[in-house]
Amino acid sequence: MKYLKSHSRVLLVTLATGVSIFLALAFNAQQIKAAQKKPPVVREAVYPDVGIAVVHPGEYRAEITAWGEASAEHTLALKSDVVGRIEQLSEQFKTGNRVDKGDVLLQIDATDYQKAVADAKAQMADAQLALYEEERQSQQALEEWQQSGFEGQPTSPLVLRKPQLAKAQAVLEQAKASVAKANRDLALTRIRAPFDGVVVSRLVQPGAYVQTGTELGSLYSRSKLEVSVLLSDQQWQMLDVGTTQYNGDIVLSRANSSHQWPATFDRVEQHTHSDNRQRALIVAVDKPLEQNPPIHPGDFFEITVTGRSMEKLWRLPASAISQNNDIWLVTADNTLKAYAGQLAYRQDQWVYLYPPQTANDEEELTENKLSEARVVIRPLSSYLEGMRVNPIVEMGGQP
Repeated sequence: MKYLKSHSRVLLVTLATGVSIFLALAFNAQQIKAAQKKPPVVREAVYPDVGIAVVHPGEYRAEITAWGEASAEHTLALKSDVVGRIEQLSEQFKTGNRVDKGDVLLQIDATDYQKAVADAKAQMADAQLALYEEERQSQQALEEWQQSGFEGQPTSPLVLRKPQLAKAQAVLEQAKASVAKANRDLALTRIRAPFDGVVVSRLVQPGAYVQTGTELGSLYSRSKLEVSVLLSDQQWQMLDVGTTQYNGDIVLSRANSSHQWPATFDRVEQHTHSDNRQRALIVAVDKPLEQNPPIHPGDFFEITVTGRSMEKLWRLPASAISQNNDIWLVTADNTLKAYAGQLAYRQDQWVYLYPPQTANDEEELTENKLSEARVVIRPLSSYLEGMRVNPIVEMGGQP
């Protein structure tokens, strides 16, 4: 009896398991059929976003930026032209002081030079007297020749004392030159400022003995300050400047300062510097110490020079130039194409480029206009030509 009960229980479990398996298989088969009847899911392609600038060729006036150090128009090392002991120094002959043209900076003992002037004048007086006497004797010799009855001219010029007269005249001229030199040497015992300037250094003290050529100090002129602006060949091509005139604006500025100083064109150097293969434009500021604020020799400036107007340029953020110096355009079908950027010039955070010969594969450069182009503002190194993108306009409009 126990055996029959146990057997019946096993049979029921087996039957239930079989039914469960059958139902599961039937359900799965139905799910597969339903799935096969559903249409396939189409996934939409996602392309990377790129920021672009919509650009058109425009006319822009170039600005050239360079750097240069200011220098005085004249810088002079004062040297002594005479020998002697320094008797007096002017209070103005101190570093930093302004001096005017003709101011006496120091006085050298003039005693010997005053005596030299007196001696030269005495010699000149003797020479003048000798000439008067020789002129009288020459006149007397001529009268005696005429009274002698001889015809023609004497065979020797000594008869009429012509050589003696010429010598007396030459001696007088020599004496006059000696007086002039003695007066000049006497004047040179007073060292004067040769121009309106500023004392840079003083190298002597009262009582010092100086020789001819001894350096006494140095000055720089204060009437005009010059800045040499070295420019490359490309920068020169951006300027409307001749050798003697330029009508654009020139502005000087300094780092960490909001002040600006207008400058004027002075000249163009006609040689190329061998160390950097550049040529200099010289600009000037009149009365630099009277500017507000004053500027001085040795100051370092950023110089901005207005150049000529240039046509058919693209104006783009500097970030649009890739690491390979390319620009990336988005074509009409939203794919990327790279072009070598032909840079005209840079200014602040902008670059100005000549457009490529095509804006995309189909549009050609015409005489007056290149149809608008879409330029990637921040190209990545991973970009490939033909890569499809989603352009987002960040800059646009007519220039």
